[in-house]
Amino acid sequence: MGLAALTRLLVNRTKGEEWLETNLIKKLDKITPVGLLITLILIFIFQGEKIIAFPYHLILIASALIVHTYLIFSLAYFGAKKLRIPYAEAAPTAFIGASSFFELAVAVSTILFGVDSGVTLAITIGVLVEVPVMLSLVAIMKRNKSKFNFNIAK
Repeated sequence: MGLAALTRLLVNRTKGEEWLETNLIKKLDKITPVGLLITLILIFIFQGEKIIAFPYHLILIASALIVHTYLIFSLAYFGAKKLRIPYAEAAPTAFIGASSFFELAVAVSTILFGVDSGVTLAITIGVLVEVPVMLSLVAIMKRNKSKFNFNIAK
């Protein structure tokens, strides 16, 4: 974080905010997913014995996360419909509520507990489960977009 702040400060002083946003950040955004993917691969390498020894634990973790994500999304979805919240606000609300921010959790658990801890393994399973689940929720929300068109007088 400190390095990122220092980089921002130095680039702003030498090249300006616009250059930072249009050049440097765009280039760095392309490598961010690669960093996350490498981290996940390393965690699975260090967790190989646990994965083989306790496969049902992984299934239990994944099942609970799937139920949790769909349940929270459903509450936000139907709550937004009941409150007549327009699609542009209802969709992000439902996704933010349902998301568990596993990418951040991976970083924190790795620092706090190490790559070979059960906590880090559970969170890594969370990342792998959350992505396809969230994509399915995006499809549900897009398919039902017309149900959030309310005639609200301003």
